[in-house]
Amino acid sequence: MKARDKRGKTYIIEMQVAEPDGLDKRLLYYASKEYSQQIESGEFYTKLKPVIFIGIFDFKFTESDKYLSHLAVCDVENGERIIKDMDNFIELPKFKKSLTELQEVTDKWIFFIKEAENLEVVPENVDDEGLKAAYQDANKHSWTKEELEAYDYAAMREQDERGIVELAEKRTKLEVAKKMKAEGFDSDTISRLLGFSSVEIDEI
Repeated sequence: MKARDKRGKTYIIEMQVAEPDGLDKRLLYYASKEYSQQIESGEFYTKLKPVIFIGIFDFKFTESDKYLSHLAVCDVENGERIIKDMDNFIELPKFKKSLTELQEVTDKWIFFIKEAENLEVVPENVDDEGLKAAYQDANKHSWTKEELEAYDYAAMREQDERGIVELAEKRTKLEVAKKMKAEGFDSDTISRLLGFSSVEIDEI
């Protein structure tokens, strides 16, 4: 999800339940791409606004015991921070605070992300309006029939769109496989590069 505040800062928020290969490079790529696309060639760099990537992970991503990490580009010797617009990581398995220990709004949001599905009522110490709305949305038992139908329809639309993309990708790879086979590439090479099984390649 991407959002922009009134000051022009961009926030890219991503949730991951398992660590994919190359995650560190992909996160840097996303943030850098969004940062560079704010201006056209020849424009002043002073127009650039911070792009903050917030990664919410259901796995341990860093060596530290901290559940909330603030990253920046720093001098490795003296720790001087030169470039300030970087990433933030939230590692849910490291968050151990109980409901009664929540003081900062950040902790309350992290608790919501981790525990909302296990709660039957909205906690009494929730005083942030946005967080109240999030708890209300998470509590499907209180939704009307129309709201549930709208939610289910949106989920089905998302699945349909994902299916369309996957089908298009498969058809594209199939066309490439056909051309490679016609050019004399062996089945092992086609399988290794495109992911088709030997049976699928024989049927092409």
